[in-house]
Amino acid sequence: TSWYGSVVAISLNARTLETIVGSCMIIISAIILINPKIGLQEKEKKISFLPIFISIILGAMTGFYTGIFGGGANVFIIFGFILIFGHTFLQATASSKLPNLLINAISVPMFVVKGFVHWEIAIPLTLSTAAGSYFGARLAVEKGNKFIRALFVGLVFMLALKYFL
Repeated sequence: TSWYGSVVAISLNARTLETIVGSCMIIISAIILINPKIGLQEKEKKISFLPIFISIILGAMTGFYTGIFGGGANVFIIFGFILIFGHTFLQATASSKLPNLLINAISVPMFVVKGFVHWEIAIPLTLSTAAGSYFGARLAVEKGNKFIRALFVGLVFMLALKYFL
C-alpha cells in the first residue's frame, strides 16, 4: 500500500488528506492524555483474529500514509502496538522499527524512479538520522516509558499543527 500512497502523492493535491491526518493526530494525543496510564504498563492481550485483522487494516492505512507523506507514520504504528496489543511505549517503539523499515523500503523506489529524490540532501540526512536513531534508542531505553510517552504526545501534537498550518 505504500507504493499506492506514493502514486497518490505524485498525482494528487494532498491538502484534504493533511487535514484528515492532522485530525487523527489530535485524536491520538487526546486518547493518550485522557488515559494517563496508557502505554506505561504492558497489558496482556490475547492474540486472536480481531486484533490481527485490525493490525492488518492499520498496517495498510499506515503504508498508504507513508507513501503519501513519508514522515510521521511511526506515530500510527506505535499507537497501534499500544492500543491493539497492549505494549508499553518502549516495546511499541522497538516493535515499530521493522514495519517502518519495510514500508519505507517499498515506497522509496517509486520516488527514485520518478526523480524526486535529491541525493545530495538525502544521503547526509540518512546518515545523520541513523546516528540520531542510535543515540535516541539508547536514551529511550535509559529513560523509559514515561519519557517516551511525553515525547510521543509532544511529537504527535506538533505533527498535527504542521498538517493544519
